[in-house]
Amino acid sequence: MDQRLQTEERLFDVGLYTAHEAGRLTQVPARKITRWLTGHKIGNRYYDPLWQSQVNLGGPLVLGFWDLVQLRLARSFLQAGVTSQYLRRAISAASEALNTSHPFASLKFKTDGRQILMAYVDEIGDKKLIEIVSKQYQFRDIVDPFLKDIEFNERGEAAIWRIGYAVRRSSRVVLDPHRSFGQPIDRETGVQTQVLAKAVEAEGSPEKAARAFDVPLKAVQDAVAFEARLAA
Repeated sequence: MDQRLQTEERLFDVGLYTAHEAGRLTQVPARKITRWLTGHKIGNRYYDPLWQSQVNLGGPLVLGFWDLVQLRLARSFLQAGVTSQYLRRAISAASEALNTSHPFASLKFKTDGRQILMAYVDEIGDKKLIEIVSKQYQFRDIVDPFLKDIEFNERGEAAIWRIGYAVRRSSRVVLDPHRSFGQPIDRETGVQTQVLAKAVEAEGSPEKAARAFDVPLKAVQDAVAFEARLAA
């Protein structure tokens, strides 16, 4: 599952985001994203990137869809009480264990507020958890996964982010790396939320914007609500 891209031919299905766009979508400050993915120095000590970006074009930092999912999970783990030092070790250990550059973009990870746990099935089919840094087995209850708004493919890899879920549980807004370069869109029609929100300003009402783009009124309302949250 090493999806780091280095050729333009493979960019259409990965999603493309600047650090600023990634920050707006994940609520991780752009400066922190840049430090996390390009490395940084504090005093005389240099810290390597937490992981390599999914996209490598040889210029300014560009992120892919899995980078956004991993950023979101890293932020959630830190908010749950995991330390930054532990997070760094966990990403490294998980990457090695799963042979992937983006281990958090999967169904396998949870947290109990102190440690990051990886789900697995043992040789007799029992579901268990292992703490991915020390590899000590965990059998206590833990919090639910933070990925309830992520849809996964048959390989357990993040495929679609129902990003509008945080605004409205019935929201139609998604990020799909296979559509519109991963920009926020109305799931059913594919129209970008930014376009629909600007249409409301131009047309004067959600109803007129919906007629102008021949989309359901709810598509416009969800787009406006989502864009307002990004701007907040």
